[in-house]
Amino acid sequence: MIKDSAIINVRNMTNQTVVYKIEEENIRKKFAGYETKKIAADELRKLYYIPGGQELLREYLCVENEELAKEFGVPADQVEYYWTQADVDNVLLNGSLEELEDALEFGPLGIIDVIQDRAVALKINDLTKRDAIFRFTGANINNMIINSEEDTETKSAEQANMPRGRRVSRNS
Repeated sequence: MIKDSAIINVRNMTNQTVVYKIEEENIRKKFAGYETKKIAADELRKLYYIPGGQELLREYLCVENEELAKEFGVPADQVEYYWTQADVDNVLLNGSLEELEDALEFGPLGIIDVIQDRAVALKINDLTKRDAIFRFTGANINNMIINSEEDTETKSAEQANMPRGRRVSRNS
């Protein structure tokens, strides 16, 4: 049993901001994307029992202590719970299709979000992996990559065509 005073590393699995509040204790924690904080086990247990706390601890915040994670209901065989962005990149670029499908089917929601984001950012070439992501999430990686490229081209064109000039003249 982990003592309440034990300090545990807790990592935001996603590149999105995650915030929680424990009103009774006047505690508010804000995690930037992929940020790790050291938090007392007691505070994590209190978070677990507030509305939405279980989902945060199982799906978006990685409690980097296997015993405490198990206490919060994280399955022992859910290896994706401990993945980092580098692990996701490795699966997308070098891993097997089966490994990716397992992650999409059994991984926490935060990691599934990262898989989608990184597949677009990395512009993965493997069409079977793009298809697997679509089958499990409904996210069309092909279209998302095309849209991100169009957005980049549009922004570049807008910046190139933007007239440069002073906003204030000496005479005014």
